[in-house]
Amino acid sequence: MVVRYVQQVLHFSPLEADLAFLPMTVGIFALSRVTPRLVGRFGQAPLLMLGTLSLTGSFAWLSDIDTFSSYFPAVFGPCCSTASPPD
Repeated sequence: MVVRYVQQVLHFSPLEADLAFLPMTVGIFALSRVTPRLVGRFGQAPLLMLGTLSLTGSFAWLSDIDTFSSYFPAVFGPCCSTASPPD
C-alpha cells in the first residue's frame, strides 16, 4: 500500500519508487548480518519484543499519512526505522 501511495499520491515513477525504498533494503541487509550475534548476546525474547514494538510504532506512524504528507517524514522514517517491507 505504501508503494501505491508513493506512486499515485506523491507521483513518483516506478523507478523512483523503487529507489525510494533502497535505504530500507540496505537496512534489512545490514541487520541480517548482525542479528545472529545480537541473538547470541541478548537472546530471542528481547529482540522479538523490540521488533514488535518497533513495528507497532511504524504502523502507527504510517497511519497518520494523508494526501499532503511528503516522502521524508511520512514514508522514509517508518519504513527505514523498522526495515519492514512497504506492502
